[in-house]
Amino acid sequence: MNVLPTFSREKTKVKMADIAYYAFSIIFFLIGVLMYTYPSIQTVQQFYKEQSNLTEEAELREMQNVLVLEYERLMSPYEMRERAVKMGFIKPEAERVIYIKKIR
Repeated sequence: MNVLPTFSREKTKVKMADIAYYAFSIIFFLIGVLMYTYPSIQTVQQFYKEQSNLTEEAELREMQNVLVLEYERLMSPYEMRERAVKMGFIKPEAERVIYIKKIR
Protein backbone atom coordinates (compact mmCIF):
# COMPACT_ATOMS: atom_id res chain seq x y z
CA MET A 1 0.00 0.00 0.00
CA ASN A 2 1.37 3.29 -1.02
CA VAL A 3 0.99 6.12 1.46
CA LEU A 4 1.07 9.51 -0.01
CA PRO A 5 3.10 11.97 1.95
CA THR A 6 1.01 14.76 3.42
CA PHE A 7 1.86 17.94 5.12
CA SER A 8 -0.63 17.43 7.89
CA ARG A 9 0.50 17.44 11.39
CA GLU A 10 -0.82 15.96 14.49
CA LYS A 11 -3.53 17.86 16.36
CA THR A 12 -2.27 19.53 19.45
CA LYS A 13 -4.21 18.88 22.56
CA VAL A 14 -5.47 21.95 24.35
CA LYS A 15 -5.36 21.75 28.09
CA MET A 16 -8.35 22.80 30.21
CA ALA A 17 -6.11 25.24 32.05
CA ASP A 18 -5.39 27.04 28.77
CA ILE A 19 -9.10 27.23 27.91
CA ALA A 20 -9.85 28.62 31.38
CA TYR A 21 -7.01 31.14 30.99
CA TYR A 22 -8.39 32.37 27.64
CA ALA A 23 -11.95 32.49 28.97
CA PHE A 24 -10.93 34.52 32.02
CA SER A 25 -8.85 36.83 29.83
CA ILE A 26 -11.84 37.54 27.61
CA ILE A 27 -14.13 38.05 30.61
CA PHE A 28 -11.69 40.46 32.27
CA PHE A 29 -11.23 42.31 28.98
CA LEU A 30 -15.00 42.77 28.61
CA ILE A 31 -15.31 43.90 32.23
CA GLY A 32 -12.53 46.43 31.60
CA VAL A 33 -14.27 47.73 28.49
CA LEU A 34 -17.53 48.11 30.41
CA MET A 35 -15.80 49.88 33.29
CA TYR A 36 -14.14 52.24 30.82
CA THR A 37 -17.25 53.07 28.78
CA TYR A 38 -19.89 53.15 31.54
CA PRO A 39 -18.86 56.55 32.97
CA SER A 40 -18.90 58.04 29.47
CA ILE A 41 -22.40 56.74 28.85
CA GLN A 42 -23.54 58.09 32.22
CA THR A 43 -22.01 61.49 31.43
CA VAL A 44 -23.85 61.70 28.10
CA GLN A 45 -27.14 60.68 29.74
CA GLN A 46 -26.63 63.27 32.49
CA PHE A 47 -25.90 65.93 29.86
CA TYR A 48 -29.12 65.20 27.97
CA LYS A 49 -31.10 65.19 31.21
CA GLU A 50 -29.62 68.56 32.21
CA GLN A 51 -30.42 70.02 28.79
CA SER A 52 -33.99 68.77 29.12
CA ASN A 53 -34.28 70.35 32.56
CA LEU A 54 -32.91 73.67 31.30
CA THR A 55 -35.37 73.66 28.40
CA GLU A 56 -38.24 72.93 30.77
CA GLU A 57 -37.08 75.67 33.14
CA ALA A 58 -36.99 78.20 30.29
CA GLU A 59 -40.52 77.21 29.23
CA LEU A 60 -41.77 77.54 32.80
CA ARG A 61 -40.16 80.96 33.20
CA GLU A 62 -41.80 82.11 29.97
CA MET A 63 -45.16 80.83 31.18
CA GLN A 64 -44.63 82.58 34.53
CA ASN A 65 -43.92 85.87 32.75
CA VAL A 66 -47.11 85.52 30.71
CA LEU A 67 -49.13 84.76 33.84
CA VAL A 68 -47.64 87.72 35.73
CA LEU A 69 -48.52 90.04 32.85
CA GLU A 70 -52.05 88.65 32.69
CA TYR A 71 -52.45 89.05 36.47
CA GLU A 72 -51.23 92.65 36.32
CA ARG A 73 -53.61 93.38 33.46
CA LEU A 74 -56.56 91.87 35.31
CA MET A 75 -55.74 93.76 38.51
CA SER A 76 -55.43 97.14 36.82
CA PRO A 77 -58.08 99.65 37.92
CA TYR A 78 -59.30 100.19 34.36
CA GLU A 79 -59.82 96.45 33.78
CA MET A 80 -61.57 96.04 37.14
CA ARG A 81 -63.89 98.92 36.32
CA GLU A 82 -64.69 97.38 32.90
CA ARG A 83 -65.47 93.99 34.43
CA ALA A 84 -67.64 95.60 37.13
CA VAL A 85 -69.65 97.46 34.49
CA LYS A 86 -70.12 94.25 32.49
CA MET A 87 -71.36 92.45 35.62
CA GLY A 88 -73.85 95.17 36.39
CA PHE A 89 -72.16 96.83 39.35
CA ILE A 90 -72.71 100.54 39.78
CA LYS A 91 -70.78 103.17 41.64
CA PRO A 92 -72.32 103.62 45.12
CA GLU A 93 -73.61 106.95 46.29
CA ALA A 94 -71.38 108.95 48.64
CA GLU A 95 -73.61 108.44 51.72
CA ARG A 96 -73.52 104.63 51.26
CA VAL A 97 -69.73 104.41 51.45
CA ILE A 98 -68.17 103.65 54.84
CA TYR A 99 -64.46 104.25 55.35
CA ILE A 100 -62.65 102.10 57.89
CA LYS A 101 -59.43 103.37 59.44
CA LYS A 102 -56.50 100.98 59.26
CA ILE A 103 -54.88 99.97 62.53
CA ARG A 104 -51.16 99.50 62.31
